[in-house]
Formats: sequence, structure tokens, C-alpha cells
Amino acid sequence: SLILVTELLSKFDLITKKSIQLFWIIFFVLLIIYFLLNYKNHFFFKLKKIYKNLLQEKIITIPIIIILIVTFLISLVYVPGTPDAMSYHLTRVMVWSQNHNVNFFSTPDQRMLMMPPFSGFLNLHIYLIFENKYFFNFVQWLSMFSSIILVSLIAKELKGSLKVQLLASFFLATLPMGILQSTSTQTDYVISFWFLSFLYFLIKYKNKSKLKNIFFLSTSLGIGILSKQTMFFFSFPFIILFYFIIKKESIKIT
Repeated sequence: SLILVTELLSKFDLITKKSIQLFWIIFFVLLIIYFLLNYKNHFFFKLKKIYKNLLQEKIITIPIIIILIVTFLISLVYVPGTPDAMSYHLTRVMVWSQNHNVNFFSTPDQRMLMMPPFSGFLNLHIYLIFENKYFFNFVQWLSMFSSIILVSLIAKELKGSLKVQLLASFFLATLPMGILQSTSTQTDYVISFWFLSFLYFLIKYKNKSKLKNIFFLSTSLGIGILSKQTMFFFSFPFIILFYFIIKKESIKIT
């Protein structure tokens, strides 16, 4: 929906603070309504269960929590200053907000035009909502946090025990390059999240052939490609695997 709204508003030069804020207000209102109607009791029950499980493995969970807290504070306190951020990641966000659209513009740095824009769209929304430079790193940090959860879910789908799930999350959380990039405006953790999401729903489809899993893995693949071109290379072997899974399912049906 973020991509669709951004492109739609861009078509009419309506990418402004008011329009973006209105979109997110509507989005969160609908999300809260949906949550209250469908998952209120079930959600809190799950949170309680997760909390109890985490307490059982304090040696693994405490380092993960410390890393998340420290990196979150760093991402808020220190503004982006890497060469990529200064040369095109944030520069194009400033141009988009000034032009009120995400159309091509005159620039000596072609990366502003040719690099996939998903992370830039997120930073554009963040900039227009908060109008400050302290939340740009949050996209990468949130991708790290979500990736830690996804790795655990993948381990669960592969029949891993609770300790195996937490160990998978621990190894991801303690990756030195991951810690470094979680406090930047790079796009590697963003694509990692979508790649892991793609794998998760691929495994879920292999275990349970449901149409919604195809929808979610396809969405993850598409947004991953819109985040960075390397998604093509990482996902290609698994796309072939998915083809054979689909083929096997069709043989069973016939």
C-alpha cells in the first residue's frame, strides 16, 4: 500500500506532509479496527506465551535484547553520515519532497534514478511525517528487528526447537556487519528482511499448499527486488525450487 500510495500521489504532485500524514492516520485506524475485531484476545495470549518462552532461555535472549536496545539508541542519536547516504540515499529523498513527486530529475549521480526506491520511499514518508533527520536509520533497524523474528520463524517451520529458534536469532543479531548496518541508511538489511520473508512463505507453502502463502512470497519477492537488485541473484535458486514444488503439487492433483 505504501508503494501504491506513493506512486499515486506522485502522479498528481501531491507528495506533501499533509497527504502522507493523512495516509498513515487512515492506515493505523484501519489496522487498529482490524486488530480489535480479529485478534484481540489471541494476540495478547501469544505475547504472554512468547514472554514465558523467552524467560526460559535468558542466556540467549538477553544479548539479543541488549544489541537491539543499543543499536536502536545509536540509530536515533547519530544522524546518517555515510558516503552513500550523503550522495544519493537521502539526497533523492530531499529532491522528491521538494518536487512533491518521485519522477526522474536532472542529476549528475545516476544512482538517484536507477537504484531501487523502496527504502527511499520509506525514508520519504518518515521525513515528511517527522520533519527531522533522526529517524532515517530506523528503516534499517526495524528491518534488523524483523529479520531476527523471521529467522526464528523459519527455524520453527523447519521443526526446530525453541532453543534452535533463539540460536538462529542470536547468530543473526550478532553479525558484525548486521550490527553496523542496522544504524545506517544502507539497504542491505531491508533486502535481507524481504528475502527472509520470501523464504519463510516458501517453506510454509511447501508444508501447507495454501494460496495465501503464494501471495505473500510473491509480494516479498517483488518488494525485495524493489529494494535492491541483488534480490534477483539470491532468490533465483529458490524460485527454481518453488517451480518444482508447484509442479509436484500439480502432478498430485492430476
